[in-house]
Amino acid sequence: MSQPELRDSRRVILQGQPQVRFRAAGQLFDRIPMANISHGGCLAIVPFQEAGALCLDTPVTELVIFHPGMTANPISARVAWTMAHAEGDQVAVGLQFREMTRDTRIALVAVVDSSILESAKR
Repeated sequence: MSQPELRDSRRVILQGQPQVRFRAAGQLFDRIPMANISHGGCLAIVPFQEAGALCLDTPVTELVIFHPGMTANPISARVAWTMAHAEGDQVAVGLQFREMTRDTRIALVAVVDSSILESAKR
């Protein structure tokens, strides 16, 4: 049986190798691969040995998305969920965006919507 979708916006996989940098629990996470993104958040893939401090609702600051079209303005977020299947795996970390500048919001919407339109053409 499938779980109901809790997100309020569609997730997309961006072309290239998008990455994020952020601070959480006193630790810097730099150039972390980003698996997908939406208007409301993103999925970061964190090495298991670095993910221990990333618990539910952990505040995330200074989040920057490295992808063409995005601004370097920091976003505040929170850890919405984490998932690892076995020790030694990478940990999927769902980050829910909280606050961002107007310019960053405009860039985010443009990047996500552009990716949605491109995938619809395929």
